Amino acid sequence: MTIDLALWGPNCYRYPSTTRMPKSAPLFEKLYLSHHSQVYPDSTFKLGDYSGIHRTLADRGFTYRGSIPRAVPLDTTESLVLSGVNELLVAVYDEGQHNKTRFAVVVGYCFGREWVHVTLDDCTEETWQEYAEKVYNQMWKEGPGHIIVSTRDHTHTHIVSENWSGWAVELTRGGSPERSSESTSHWCNIKLFLCGRTHCDEPGRGSIKGNSNKIRLLAQMTKFTPDLNGFVDRDVTEVRKVAKAYRGTLSSDGKPVQIKPDWPPKHDVKVASDLGITRLLELMFFQDAFHEQYVWSLLHHENIHPFLGIVTTFDKTVSTVAEWVDKGDAHSYMQGPNVDPSFLVGSSICCRHVPF
Repeated sequence: MTIDLALWGPNCYRYPSTTRMPKSAPLFEKLYLSHHSQVYPDSTFKLGDYSGIHRTLADRGFTYRGSIPRAVPLDTTESLVLSGVNELLVAVYDEGQHNKTRFAVVVGYCFGREWVHVTLDDCTEETWQEYAEKVYNQMWKEGPGHIIVSTRDHTHTHIVSENWSGWAVELTRGGSPERSSESTSHWCNIKLFLCGRTHCDEPGRGSIKGNSNKIRLLAQMTKFTPDLNGFVDRDVTEVRKVAKAYRGTLSSDGKPVQIKPDWPPKHDVKVASDLGITRLLELMFFQDAFHEQYVWSLLHHENIHPFLGIVTTFDKTVSTVAEWVDKGDAHSYMQGPNVDPSFLVGSSICCRHVPF
């Protein structure tokens, strides 16, 4: 007999259709099962706020196609209620006559908590029902993981798309549940808005190109680094030989910066392709390629050159941005007339940090 369990807090709860790949080998362990009659409150999404997403998308040329598992007319219904019986709903929008882009707004409920997720993909030959079923099955398999991600360390989630740079989805919960003679229900609002840079606590997730798992991983890794798209100009005439770093300027104050393309990591992608590496190993290649930038963004020290952010608008790459320093690479620095190579060698032997 197999019982699927989901870890929630200190306890494991029965959770149907948990089909994630196991992270470790199966073990024979003693497990004590108990029964709890705890009833979690339903979640009611108000008409005005949920219809607000409908209106925002309609104003930008999107048409509401429908939703699964039940056809809820989101533009006219008074409210949307999710519970332990009805845990998930996927609403699909596309660009009407242009039919270029598809939006899937996913609303979920798990153990009395609500979550919202938005996917954005190019339209294909599949119908909106087939696309909705694909998203629904993917979200169902991932289970309660979305709740942990959506509530642990950020209040809103940016849409990962070039054309929706800066747009974010926010879910806010009411302070107290609504009580009636039949049930208790939390109310929550969903807001689709253009996030301002002045108050955003995770601006680095806004305008990364594409919607693949690799790009999502980058967005998660760089959520504390500024997104400098539209704020950096690049000079293609001045390029450093080492690492192909371009000189650029910040449009805000004209400060010179260094723009270094870091992704796609062509060598790693080629190796992964030649070896027929699976999707999981490909993500590991990608994560290793950005480990240096991720650590760099977290370090703040007078002897460490400051990391300014990332930019994705040049040559379809993800580039790191740092302050420009004349003779900023080791080879150029050593050519300076006032530099004593023997002193640098001696300092290295003595384990002293010498910033270039």
